[in-house]
Amino acid sequence: MSQANTIYLKDYQEPDYLIPKTQLTVEIFDDCARVSSRLSIKKNHSGERRELKLNGENLSFISVKYVGEESIAYDLCDKYLTIVPKSDDFILEIVNEIDPKNNKALEGLYQSGDIYCTQNEPEGFRKICYYLDRSDVMSSFTTRIEADKVDFPRLLSNGNLIDSGEMTGDRHYAVWEDPFPKPCYLFALVAGDLAKVDDNFTTKSGREIALEIFVDHGNEDRCEHALESLKKSMKWDEDRFDLEYDLDLYMIVAVDAFNMGAMENKGLNIFNSTCALANPDTATDANFFRIESIIAHEYFHNWTGNRVTCRDWFQLTLKEGLTVFRDQEFSADLNSRAVCRIEDVRALRDSQFVEDAGPNAHPIKPASYMEINNFYTPTVYEKGAEVIRMIHTMIGESNFQLGMKKYFDLFDGKAVTTEDFVHSMEVASGRDFKQFKRWYSQSGTPTVQVTSKFDEGADTFTLTFTQKLKNKSDQVYHLPVKLGLLDSNGEELELIMQGKSFGTETVLELHTDSQSFVFEGLKEKPVPSLFRAFSAPIILEMETKREDLAFLLSYDSDSFNRYEAGQRLAKLEIESLCEALRDNKVPQVDHLVLDAFSKLLRSANADEAFKALAFAVPSLVSITEQQKEFSPVIAQKAREILSHALAEANEDYLAEHFNRYNAKENYVFNAENMGLRSFKNMCLHYLLKLPKADYISLAQDQYDTANNLTDRFAALQALLQTQSTARDEALEHFYDLWKDDAIVINKWFAAQAGAPVGSSDQLIKKLENVEAFDIQNPNKVRCLYGAFAANLPQFHKEDGSGYHLIADKIIELNSFNPQIAAGLSKAFKKFGALKGQQKDFMKKALEKIIAVDDLSPDVYEIVSKTLKA
Repeated sequence: MSQANTIYLKDYQEPDYLIPKTQLTVEIFDDCARVSSRLSIKKNHSGERRELKLNGENLSFISVKYVGEESIAYDLCDKYLTIVPKSDDFILEIVNEIDPKNNKALEGLYQSGDIYCTQNEPEGFRKICYYLDRSDVMSSFTTRIEADKVDFPRLLSNGNLIDSGEMTGDRHYAVWEDPFPKPCYLFALVAGDLAKVDDNFTTKSGREIALEIFVDHGNEDRCEHALESLKKSMKWDEDRFDLEYDLDLYMIVAVDAFNMGAMENKGLNIFNSTCALANPDTATDANFFRIESIIAHEYFHNWTGNRVTCRDWFQLTLKEGLTVFRDQEFSADLNSRAVCRIEDVRALRDSQFVEDAGPNAHPIKPASYMEINNFYTPTVYEKGAEVIRMIHTMIGESNFQLGMKKYFDLFDGKAVTTEDFVHSMEVASGRDFKQFKRWYSQSGTPTVQVTSKFDEGADTFTLTFTQKLKNKSDQVYHLPVKLGLLDSNGEELELIMQGKSFGTETVLELHTDSQSFVFEGLKEKPVPSLFRAFSAPIILEMETKREDLAFLLSYDSDSFNRYEAGQRLAKLEIESLCEALRDNKVPQVDHLVLDAFSKLLRSANADEAFKALAFAVPSLVSITEQQKEFSPVIAQKAREILSHALAEANEDYLAEHFNRYNAKENYVFNAENMGLRSFKNMCLHYLLKLPKADYISLAQDQYDTANNLTDRFAALQALLQTQSTARDEALEHFYDLWKDDAIVINKWFAAQAGAPVGSSDQLIKKLENVEAFDIQNPNKVRCLYGAFAANLPQFHKEDGSGYHLIADKIIELNSFNPQIAAGLSKAFKKFGALKGQQKDFMKKALEKIIAVDDLSPDVYEIVSKTLKA
């Protein structure tokens, strides 16, 4: 294994030196790129002068000197260039070369297709030049790029273009200046032959901002949605947070080979093309929605991440958790808030809750790491956003906005910590969040156990909340409980405690291991609606009758809890079906469950977007996470039994409403139309649970005649549930139609790898040999191997073949892209929950990985922790 050191938060020290000004010249040639850096360096403390260690990896060193001098004493190794400065304030000139064409790790400066681009977060800049590659060293950058003007007509970097011109030998140059100091992880450079699509935005103060998107030629017709999303984001941030863009130019570049979704480099965002490009023929509703969200996320980073950045990488959630919260609020304000909240929580539970329960669990602010790339996780992002949301819930929108203003007043232009953010909220709201900060330092998802007691004689209803923590060393959390009480008619009851009315909904706050709250003046036992809008990221344990869950599904005024009641009811039924299957009994679906969901489907007080979500059977991940004995094969069988019963019980309604909403109208992306398409395609999905040729024909017809990819791909996914000629014909047609489109064909890979019928390790081996697949492209790796690893019945196949397939791919990826290999390694997270031969098979696969020579720290950290589970 490559040498891997553990880095600890407790060991953080301020840098000995700062680099207030950076001047770079990047000369691009056929066989290399030469980087000349001119660094203005000054001492950062009053003590004696220490050695200066500049990070540098995979660099071909050429020279280092002080300005005006010929030579300098230095020490050079694989990771550092070290000198002993002769003064407290000096200018250093360094020259090195790099090889972007052969940089398959996609960090630093690398080649994507014919384009040169960068990815420097978190520690990629050290692969471009020797530098203090840490987030608390802020510098003003001026960048000159030189290249062949035919091959590289576009030369882009951060900030404003201040000079450009011709050079000899058919070369040209461009000089960019960023007036805002930034850490080097926010540096960006792009060179290539790219098409430009532009627009503009006028800020609330009247400034005209030029908006430019650069894409491969031929993709110009896929940029309109990204530009519209960007303008909406800029307007929303002004209206909701009073934050205005600070440069005169905002650029986005879309590239095919990118390890992440996108990167918020100051003024020059670099995007994975899947997260930027869309039109109705090449993107689904989910893609349009995701692009809108990611465009917003990276734009919002301009303030929460760029203007105020992280002191060190342990503080990553400072910018990511806060910005995820902001992009979630943006999506909720522009679309259906109820649907957005349900989708956010579903994603949290299916990814972050699983991570929190597994061998690689960590706090949102980890105390240590071997490889920081491994901590770009759902915990840091999505759980981090939930922590921000709890603050918002407890202090309210007005105080939260005051807290944000205080945050920027105190820390604009600085690299800070999570404590600095919480301090700003405390100052603005007058609240004490000392106990609340435990959310930053403790891992695991807390369980809140709730019991209730109705005293008919006293007309009181008591709720008792008890916290159960994962780790013995953990301390009790401070968390909010938003709740309401419903009477037998489904009406909201007035909440009275200690003689004071709190309306029909209130937020309680838990501070101790067990707290009771007494509600007064109640003439009948109410049905409690707890943790409304998922007010805290917890696991709720409460004995609730099936009848009460069905009641909440029908009447709760909180959309999330209405959805949640249905999911809990379905999980109880699936658990019963699993028990019957294990005991070799004939599984029977409870009519109460069928009636409750049938009533939901016909409900007049729910729109189609909500119904499409709430009528869906719980995900296999969420089911297996609650199983005492992890058995995805049995759980999938139980899901299918319930799905078939729901389809059978509502066949006429589903068929009628599929036909009602199946009009071939022009595609429009908005919340209403997205909801109607979602509902229609949900109807089709359920109809194909029934073995009828007519319904296969419905799907085949929709596939053949659809005027947008949302409907065409939904029809393909519906057919993938079947073993039919129509399935095979649709798959063949889709491949022939889109094999040359890098973005769309990835859906074809993912759909087959994740299909409930027909997927297998043999199929994956077949698919990886088709012409459209490229293992060096991260998107294709995620869509084929990632989708297969998420297909739990296939990945956890009893013969262990799924484990060994993925292990082999991790080993292959480790040799050129450790970051993607490490991400795929998390597929083995259930190792600790397995038993018997199944666990032995997975152990052998993990041991095969750990035995690899030159195993990267990225992969070693994940796999070694997994083996200890």
